[in-house]
Amino acid sequence: MSSGPDGATPTATPVGAAALYMAPMVVASILPLITLPIFTRTLSRDEYGQWGIATAFGALVAGIASLGIQIGYERGYFAAKEGDRRQRLLWSVISFSVATQLVGLLVVLAMGSYFAGRLLDRPQLSFMLVIAFGTAAITAIKAPFLTTLRNEGRAREFATFSIDELFLGAALSLVGVLWLKWGVTGMLLGPLVASSTVFLLLGVRFARQTAVGFAAPELREALGISLPLLPRVFIGAFNNQIDRLILGAVGSLGAVGVYTLGMRMAQLVFSWMSALQNVYQPTVYRMLFAKAAPREIGEYLLPFGYASALVALGVTLFSTEIVVVLAPPEYGAASSVLAVLAVNFGLMFFAKQPQLVFAGRTGITSVISIVTLAVTTAGAWLGAVAGGAVGAAVGVLVGGIVTGTLALVVSQRFAPIGYPRAEALAIFGTLPLALALVLLLDASAIPAAGKIIIKATALGGFLLAGWRSGWLSLIRTRVQSRT
Repeated sequence: MSSGPDGATPTATPVGAAALYMAPMVVASILPLITLPIFTRTLSRDEYGQWGIATAFGALVAGIASLGIQIGYERGYFAAKEGDRRQRLLWSVISFSVATQLVGLLVVLAMGSYFAGRLLDRPQLSFMLVIAFGTAAITAIKAPFLTTLRNEGRAREFATFSIDELFLGAALSLVGVLWLKWGVTGMLLGPLVASSTVFLLLGVRFARQTAVGFAAPELREALGISLPLLPRVFIGAFNNQIDRLILGAVGSLGAVGVYTLGMRMAQLVFSWMSALQNVYQPTVYRMLFAKAAPREIGEYLLPFGYASALVALGVTLFSTEIVVVLAPPEYGAASSVLAVLAVNFGLMFFAKQPQLVFAGRTGITSVISIVTLAVTTAGAWLGAVAGGAVGAAVGVLVGGIVTGTLALVVSQRFAPIGYPRAEALAIFGTLPLALALVLLLDASAIPAAGKIIIKATALGGFLLAGWRSGWLSLIRTRVQSRT
């Protein structure tokens, strides 16, 4: 068994470790299948819209308050070869994050009533914004802990902390909604308590096993990476939440509820891709620092691209059936939102690679972020005005395709990854074709059973292509080689 980056022994075999890194994604995918049918049948569309806007607001403010320090820590971890430097970097980043999130909390407390009046139509609901911010802030603060566990190969601990938080948050939310009858408040409080508990447990764990301290040189190094990215961080925070906020401004809370349901299910695709990223990103960083050939990196990543597209394809094809099972008829339009956003997330695979950060071209990423925000905002606004929740989703997809292409072209110039072009086009070109098929089937008079057969055939064809081309076996090989 090989050692981790700091000489630590990984907590599982490569195959077992990969399964553990993927386990939180599996749990995050299964839990909504249990909780969403309860929440959507207990809360009205307007109430679900309140939850959607509150969580978007909380994530926005916490994202801005983070100042992008997690990006600096991610790169700084691999740049620091000694274990002592990594420990100092960890605690310096954690301390800095606590301070910046406290500033964010003061802003939310001072301006909460104003924002609640503008976003939720009721200033007295400002406490919802405070709760949602608290959850997002603590999630941002504890991120370096989980990143360290992942990078050290401590898969079992990484999975345990992540899964415990998911189960605890879901359980407490159900208690708050069903037993205490707190409605949206109960749904918001569950994740806050869960995230706070896991943060405290992680803090105790690392305080016992590492030297706690604050070191200005290590923090300056991390900030040297993150501060030039501030425009990207700020704009990225807006870009990730602006769709719901725009829809709330030009539409209604009910429309936000429909959009939020579709978006939440589509984010399962993004969660799956992030779980894969936990497996491949440390290796990609090592290959970049080792100056591996671009073609070698691209061939390493391609099976992960196929695995990402496979889940996005399945969610897109069966979006109607998913929403029928998980929500009452009043949420029916969420199926189209789900299909569109699943494609959008699936196409983000190339944008998730750390090429520009590795190359130190953080200023360029900020420019790309500005363009992304402008295009996404325009697309979401025009789409929301023209077609409500579904129109907003289409606008986000169009903006994502435009800006994702721009980011890929620029990234390839400064830190090229040699993706096999024909194979990559075949994999990801399937997603928009699947979306067109779903929209055509939804508009047709074909019986439901016939539609399911057609969709299953399309998904089976993609699986067959993956088997015949070797992508399925390659993803297994890549996952097993993760140490």
